[in-house]
Amino acid sequence: MQDLPHWHGAADATLEVGWSALSSSDQDAPKVLVAALRALSRLAPALKSEALTSASLQLACRVLNCSSSPSVESCQIQALQLLKALVRSEPMLLAGQQGRAAVGAAFSAAKDAAPSVDDLDEVSNTALSARECLRVMAKAHPTQAVASVLEAAKAAAASADALDRAAAVHAVAFALSGAREVPAGWAVPLANALRDSAVWVRQAACEGAVLLAEELKSSQSVTGGRVGQCAAESRLHRRRSGGRSGEEHIERRVTLRS
Repeated sequence: MQDLPHWHGAADATLEVGWSALSSSDQDAPKVLVAALRALSRLAPALKSEALTSASLQLACRVLNCSSSPSVESCQIQALQLLKALVRSEPMLLAGQQGRAAVGAAFSAAKDAAPSVDDLDEVSNTALSARECLRVMAKAHPTQAVASVLEAAKAAAASADALDRAAAVHAVAFALSGAREVPAGWAVPLANALRDSAVWVRQAACEGAVLLAEELKSSQSVTGGRVGQCAAESRLHRRRSGGRSGEEHIERRVTLRS
């Protein structure tokens, strides 16, 4: 207990270093920022200071809202690790305004801005980390996290960018897999995605269906949602049964993977 002021002082200094590195153009700034975020992921949960937790959450969200580039990918991944540590330590963080902003930041980071054209299964490390972060958030506070993700996904579904729509479907699937118990209408984003004109979106829907088939607890809501998914898949295959393009082969392969 005598060392507690020392550790609080170290945490405050780490926060200051992190903010300074975030705004710095020095070539070593990303490394410094990663180190600060990593330290905070240990210090904040251990010290259980409301002020430190709030400030750490704000820093992580700011890092995630920075423009994506190779030089900041490691920083964004570490920011997602920090969010996971904070949420595991204090699940009620997600109930407040800052928590909703954190879910939104992770949701945005789940978009793979430059997916591989040759391999639809290849996903950026940041997007993978963000999806896993959403899973952890939904496990910690299912009601708030899933509601925030579904709201964001509804807005993304109207985007003209197919990658936005695909990322939203992935985000929904991972959040639901973390919550394991689903609200009414949970399958609507997946069913709608199967009718999308873009292969990225249909691929996301198929992968989400496989993931949720393994993760969700049995319930009336889950059964009803799966019936809707099956109907959507049946319509998709009937509509496209005349062709055997590479896109169709991918859809069939992913759907049959379950």
